[in-house]
Amino acid sequence: MVNLFLLINFLITPIKPIDVVRVQEVITQRANFYHNPMPKPEAHILAATVIDESGSISAALILAVIEIESKYSTKAKSKKGCKGLLQLSKGTAKTMAQRLGKNKFDIFDIKTNVMLGVNYLNALLEENGTILKALTVYNRGYKGFVKHGKKISGYALIVAKRSRTIGKLLKNNLTCEKY
Repeated sequence: MVNLFLLINFLITPIKPIDVVRVQEVITQRANFYHNPMPKPEAHILAATVIDESGSISAALILAVIEIESKYSTKAKSKKGCKGLLQLSKGTAKTMAQRLGKNKFDIFDIKTNVMLGVNYLNALLEENGTILKALTVYNRGYKGFVKHGKKISGYALIVAKRSRTIGKLLKNNLTCEKY
């Protein structure tokens, strides 16, 4: 069993200084693994740059959320209407955009989607205190979190586990075939 404290520490500790080139490589590997290569080569650079600027959340965690939510498909749409790499609802995207002073935005734009999603994760982390609670609210919404007795969801644990795997890829220059 993984020590929960160490896992949470790993999830919120950014890999600094981040190797943007390595993040690009991992995005490329993982996207190709899921047969969802990014539409433009610069897409990897945009995503990696936004992740680098994210601050308090690790690149591995952000990539894990992208992987679980959209499998790196930039045009992903859920049955509930969530869109893009980080599967943001229209309301969440609008709220985050307003907080960032953006009136107009394209939810499918890679840089915008990642920026809004990362800001949303940061806000949830501040509001909920732990990354596992933040991930649960990210997935269920606050009403769903309360409805389920504020218990950590399986989704949050899956993202945490995937984050550890991606963290190993980022740190050790491994290829995704090994994981």
